[in-house]
Amino acid sequence: MTNSSRFIFFRVIIWSEMVLFISTLTLGTVYIVGLGTNNVQLASMIEYPALESSTLFLSLVLTLTVLAVLIRILVTVRAKISKPQVDLEVKLRLLNIGDQVKFLMQIERPVKFFVGIRSYNASVRKNRVIVGERLLRDSTDQEIQGVIGHELAHIKGKDITKKAVLQGTAVLVLLMPYAIFESSNTALILAGTLLSVVLLLSVPVTWKIELGADAEAAEYLGPEVVIQALEKLKTAAYTGISFTHPPMSRRIDKLRNAHTLIGPTGSEPATGSPNSSKV
Repeated sequence: MTNSSRFIFFRVIIWSEMVLFISTLTLGTVYIVGLGTNNVQLASMIEYPALESSTLFLSLVLTLTVLAVLIRILVTVRAKISKPQVDLEVKLRLLNIGDQVKFLMQIERPVKFFVGIRSYNASVRKNRVIVGERLLRDSTDQEIQGVIGHELAHIKGKDITKKAVLQGTAVLVLLMPYAIFESSNTALILAGTLLSVVLLLSVPVTWKIELGADAEAAEYLGPEVVIQALEKLKTAAYTGISFTHPPMSRRIDKLRNAHTLIGPTGSEPATGSPNSSKV
């Protein structure tokens, strides 16, 4: 899949989710108000469209969640079975830059760095940072520093735990209506409405987490390093509006407005990791 077709695919998914989110929140709220005020006529009139919207919204969210889990499992199993070989030079480069950034950000806890096969992205899981092989091959050392710095900032700020709490809250919200209401239609509408409310409230939280990770990385590495990393990702992935991340342009503008573009590593890759001799 080319970059342009990938962008179109993600735009369709995101905007479909947005439309269903807004309609579910609006129709569900009207339905709940009708029930709460004993306005049977209003509740009956809005029940069918609210039910349809909630069903589609919950189905899309569930489908995307299941697909994400299946893809992660498939990638893990495939890696264990086929054991694809990553260029040793690419591995050493990641370990080298990772150690440098870890040292500069004063992170003492153990962190492992892995190369994501054929990936053009980066992610963090507990004490692991995964950087895509394609991203590594196509980026300068300074751009990779910014990418790793952002992911390490998530580890430093315990952001993974915060996101897990949000996800747990969403699951509880989905289950709660079925324990309260006997009517499956009412429970389904309420579940969709409450989930849309949770998503609405979680947006500023998750956006703040991402912007905070950018700012944390910029504080230690210099804003220009992080901006270069974001600019690189902007050309290779969907970077528009989403529930989990602010638009890339907003993240870049935020860094530019908050800092002067002069930092300890603003013009050249960071050096001086005490562990660089090990890789």
